[in-house]
Amino acid sequence: MEQNINFLSTLNIQAMPSFSAKLIMQIIGSWVLLLIFIYTIPFITHASKQKTLVGLESTQKTLQIQIENLNTELNSTDETRVLPFIPGNLTGFYNYLEDLASFIPDNIWLDNIVFSQPDNLILLKGNATSASIIPTFIDALEKSEAFNDKKFGTLQLQKTPDSSNVSFTLSTGIAIESK
Repeated sequence: MEQNINFLSTLNIQAMPSFSAKLIMQIIGSWVLLLIFIYTIPFITHASKQKTLVGLESTQKTLQIQIENLNTELNSTDETRVLPFIPGNLTGFYNYLEDLASFIPDNIWLDNIVFSQPDNLILLKGNATSASIIPTFIDALEKSEAFNDKKFGTLQLQKTPDSSNVSFTLSTGIAIESK
């Protein structure tokens, strides 16, 4: 004997309600909010970076104009251009510096150079690898144009601690050591 069994009624399976309009609207709304969020954040950060970039480009243009003006001023070929007058420096000391650069031996280096115009004092402080080089340096200075009329009346030597070097002070006047 055959018996037909209706599984739906026997197992008590109920049909599931389909998606409601409310659920569909919630899903669509959340996707729209997510997409707005995804596109808004990069737009805001891009706008901020763009504003910073515009400011930097403006600064760059200003600096380029200043550099061009300075290069034009430096590259001018006008040989008669007069340097500005600096009160208190009537004769200038550049000739002393040029001669020091030309006549200083390799084993001597200067740490302090003082030119005092009212009392015509020149003070040179430096170091040498040995004391025997210093008289050679003084002789070389006397052969230079800027120092040939200067008489160095003070020479102080001192052995540098923890080194084989000698520190010296050479002056056209009385040198006052300040330590």
